[in-house]
Amino acid sequence: MAILQAPGQASGDGQVILAVAYSPDDKRMAKAGEDRTIRIIDRGTGKTTSTLGGHADVVTCLAFSSDGSTLASGSYDRTIKLWDVASGREQISLAGHKGWVFAVSFSRDGKSLVSGGNESAVRLWDTLKGRAAGVLEGHSGAVRAVAFSADGRWIASAGADRTIRLWDRTGGSKVSVLKGHAAEIRALAFAPGDRTLASGSDDRTAKLWDVASAKERSTLSGHSETVSALAFSPGGTRLATASWDGTFKLWDVASGRELFTAAGHADGVCALAYGPDGRQIATAGYDRALKIWDASAPVISPSQTRLDLDNEVFTVAFAPDGKSMLWGGVSHKLFLNAPPDGPTQSLSLAFGGTTTVTVAPDGKTFATGDWDRNVRIFDMEKRQLLKTLPGHTDVVRDLAYSPDSKIIASAGYDKRVRLWELPSGRALPAPPEQELPIERVRFTPDGKTLVFSTGDWNAYRTPGTVILWDVATNTRVAELKGHSSRVAALAISHDGKRLASGVSTAIRLFDLPARALIAEIPYEHESVLALAFSPDDRTLASGYFRHGIVLWDLATQRPAAYLKGHMSMVGALAFSPDGAVLASCGHADKSLRMWNVASGVSAK
Repeated sequence: MAILQAPGQASGDGQVILAVAYSPDDKRMAKAGEDRTIRIIDRGTGKTTSTLGGHADVVTCLAFSSDGSTLASGSYDRTIKLWDVASGREQISLAGHKGWVFAVSFSRDGKSLVSGGNESAVRLWDTLKGRAAGVLEGHSGAVRAVAFSADGRWIASAGADRTIRLWDRTGGSKVSVLKGHAAEIRALAFAPGDRTLASGSDDRTAKLWDVASAKERSTLSGHSETVSALAFSPGGTRLATASWDGTFKLWDVASGRELFTAAGHADGVCALAYGPDGRQIATAGYDRALKIWDASAPVISPSQTRLDLDNEVFTVAFAPDGKSMLWGGVSHKLFLNAPPDGPTQSLSLAFGGTTTVTVAPDGKTFATGDWDRNVRIFDMEKRQLLKTLPGHTDVVRDLAYSPDSKIIASAGYDKRVRLWELPSGRALPAPPEQELPIERVRFTPDGKTLVFSTGDWNAYRTPGTVILWDVATNTRVAELKGHSSRVAALAISHDGKRLASGVSTAIRLFDLPARALIAEIPYEHESVLALAFSPDDRTLASGYFRHGIVLWDLATQRPAAYLKGHMSMVGALAFSPDGAVLASCGHADKSLRMWNVASGVSAK
């Protein structure tokens, strides 16, 4: 999931952030932590508009009233403070906790506040009169989390005793005890409508509970450390969970299915908030960073998955007419089928595995680059080998046909790009040996320029480059520098106006005729391994090292959809000629997946 901005570091406070909250109108955000202050951030500019000081110790929790006029904060100094948001002035200081305050929550009408801390009591407060309004007793340890239901009927509390207590405010002393977590509970949240309660625990799980029956609905497993914070989307269909494992996850509430994992923090995530419109999620943690994530794009699951493959899958390509698709990898077979679910034919390869496959624009032949360092040309209709093109002294990494299908270009880990005339197979003048291995090779749509990228997979942090080469004169035209690492992915738009290159943590987008950088699209802690423009050039698909695929809207440079399903790095992508389907290859999960991206993108 894409990071839109990271104002936590930019604000210059450099402190561990323990709490974040959006104002209900989305005009402000509040964050607080170990420096004992609260910062109010203008959502429009991302700048801090006021700093609220008054707590004598670490600030652990924040909550806005439903009208956004008041902010409550709890602290290790054993107090809760109410602040006037507009002026930044302290209104009331509530004292009564015997230890650290861990959690606060407003009632919907703003007249009541509930809090929990390093004691077994849950405390109620009258916010209008600024005084204690009651104590709820029953826990046997610290109360780490509290939550008010939207209708004001229920108060939920949980903590060190591994139980959740549901207090019915309309039923006098009636209370339900929910058991199921195997360790301390640190987070609670009611879903909109108040029918579902979510909890997060040190046992590395989140649970969904039915409020009316006080029964567990489902357990959400996947985090490798404590589930420290959670929040429902405004519509209640998704749940976001944050963890000390440095990630947050999105879950489908109805099915309990994990939708997405976002990794971007360098340390544990301890605070999370959903934006009021559901388009953003804020996370913060021990790495002293506040990150804002785009949560608006749909999450698409594969429409078809091929798992009957006996080894890693490295390459996939569609025929120009869309009637055939080819894929292969370490296996000694090349697979061909009529997409998306037609019959499959396998072509046995006596020479070993295939690293890359591409189909000629005229649809008459296809070519493979192979582990045995050769390029092979096949008849598309007869599936017969026509010619073997030797010359590379290391693995063939990538292939490209010229637009007129008369030249085949190959990129090798021997640091060479080679060109052959077809159908003769005669070697043509080609670029000299480069400083680094060649990762990707492409022709521009007019066929006049060859574009290739460099990088070293053994030292991926070594900066690679993108080189433009004139085919007719066999001379270098230009070099696109500034890449921070190996350039493992390369794509050219069908209209020839844009070039996309992939490096560690970002996509670089260039105006190709001007050879000028347009933008960098960040995606933290994820190396880009594959890129593909949609046939209409409106969308860019990107495949990442940690099994994610993102579709980017190129007009806004924001995610159009997230594709969830691969369990390992995505090394190859291909759009069908009509743009309705995207095919992707997973390396270690040995899978080929098909995605109905047309319906997914339009759902945005």
